[in-house]
Amino acid sequence: PEPRPRSVSAALRDAEVVDALAAAHTALSASPTMLGDGAGTGIGSNSWVIAPERSATGTALLANDPHLEPSQPSLWYQVALRCEPVGSNCPYQVVGYSFAGVPGIVIGHNARVAWGFTNLGADVADLVIERIDGDRYLTEQGWEPLEVREETIRVAGNADVTFEVRETRHGPLFSDVSGAADQVAEGSLGDGTGDQDGVEHAVALRWVALDPVATMDAVPAFMRAEDWSGFREAARLFEVPSQNLVYADLDGNIGYQAPGRIPVRRSGDGTLPLPGWTGEFGWDRFLELEELPWTLNPDAGYLATANQPVLPPGGEPYLATDVNLGYRGARIAELIEAGGALTLNDLQRIQLDNHNGNADTLVPVLTAVSDRGDPAVQAVQELLGAWSRQDGAESAGAAAFNATWRHLLVLMFHDVLPDWAWPEGSGRWWRIVGELVDDPDSAWWEAPGEPAISGRDEVLHAAMARAHAELVDTLSDDPSEWRWGELHTLTLTHGTFGSSGIGPVERLFNRGPLETSGGSDVLNATGWVASRGYEVTWVPSMRMVVDLGDLDAGRWIHLTGQSGRPFHRHYTDQAELWRDGRTIPLTFSLEATEAVAVERLTLTPR
Repeated sequence: PEPRPRSVSAALRDAEVVDALAAAHTALSASPTMLGDGAGTGIGSNSWVIAPERSATGTALLANDPHLEPSQPSLWYQVALRCEPVGSNCPYQVVGYSFAGVPGIVIGHNARVAWGFTNLGADVADLVIERIDGDRYLTEQGWEPLEVREETIRVAGNADVTFEVRETRHGPLFSDVSGAADQVAEGSLGDGTGDQDGVEHAVALRWVALDPVATMDAVPAFMRAEDWSGFREAARLFEVPSQNLVYADLDGNIGYQAPGRIPVRRSGDGTLPLPGWTGEFGWDRFLELEELPWTLNPDAGYLATANQPVLPPGGEPYLATDVNLGYRGARIAELIEAGGALTLNDLQRIQLDNHNGNADTLVPVLTAVSDRGDPAVQAVQELLGAWSRQDGAESAGAAAFNATWRHLLVLMFHDVLPDWAWPEGSGRWWRIVGELVDDPDSAWWEAPGEPAISGRDEVLHAAMARAHAELVDTLSDDPSEWRWGELHTLTLTHGTFGSSGIGPVERLFNRGPLETSGGSDVLNATGWVASRGYEVTWVPSMRMVVDLGDLDAGRWIHLTGQSGRPFHRHYTDQAELWRDGRTIPLTFSLEATEAVAVERLTLTPR
């Protein structure tokens, strides 16, 4: 399902709402990685499973490519684990991707079952406004004492840092570490009363990940699963973060399960901060696994998850409001249904699809606008008219379209929105602008900073003219020589030394820039933020395809390489393969693995 976005015009022109949203945004942006969002709204993933009746091999197939903020060294580590011998005392024979420090395979397959993840996007964090009086806080039963404790962070080479944590029944006081959260507590998103008789307001963070959970116990349970029932029992343990789990097995079954510690709210949906002292709001319990969405062997013969809504609008149970609008999910379904009997090569082609769904809406309108004799606009329209609507690195049409899109967003929104709300340019804004295209007389077709530009066609004409000027200045005065990849580059930046500000150090630890294909809300999801430029800000962090009928036929790749040592030959030896859409063998049997091995390291206990 693709829910229509809420009307934006009234809300965005309401100063009080804008101020309140700005305060909430500032407060939450202080901890993006803590909440699991390191690169904005474009974060997502693709995964799908194919039933035997749709595969060329007559067996189940699985594909997965999680989209994350690029990291160097890679977030992932490719691992195969095999007990010798495999038996009841040591049952593990499994291959896939792990994280540093995680004792097992997070995504991969064993001898019978394969699985993949995408982000469910469930709303599992609420901001709760509390009334505080000294060392106590107000509840519906009266005043209760704050829980106060000291925590110490040990710092290598420096003195320990000790700080105080104050906590209510709803969680730690977020406003104690974020000045911007005070605006949320005292403003229109709170009760608006301010201080009364010495009573202050504070904001607590209620978040499922602040409670002890058993998620890591799910990892060995997935590794041991032999069938759908065992897989679901493993999913029961996977509490945080909530994911879409896709499943395929040796017997040809395919399935989907949404796991997670998802709250049942007493009232409201957690979208805005709510008062904590009335007892009207809060979490009563968490959903049981049996209450969460799941399916096994659907009639369609496939399951695809790409962060789209799992349930139709208004469906129960409530999972989230702020989700992806479904462009990638719809494209996966389109390609699967048009693909006939699918092979692993077909699955890889789907992963690398560069089709820009935004262009389907805008290109016909852009090319129909009168060029008014402007050769710059004529050049852009000629490229767009001949363009395949694929964001390939070598494509001049992709460069012209994406530059036009960026300048269109600047003209329409930058002068009427605060900078924190400037469009990042992915699917939500595709939908907003796409609906405005059908309303050429809308007040949004104004460029407040450019009084001479007014009306839809004027704004579109100006966006194309400015895109042409930028591309001539940065690429070439010959439009046929423009290339999207020359704008859309990825620099692999080392997590510690890559942003040191010391040029020679950065050159030692960083790699790139790499010219890439793809874009935001494209299946080949090399996302970019339109308000910042064209540089890649999130990526398919790995790609994997598996045939359950031939476990030695799989293919995989991840972003950089296996080594975290900058001078090691495996530091970035997968990066160019990843950029070019190539993969390496994902073998399973010992014989097949030995056949492709180039080195062996044996660790012998003393």
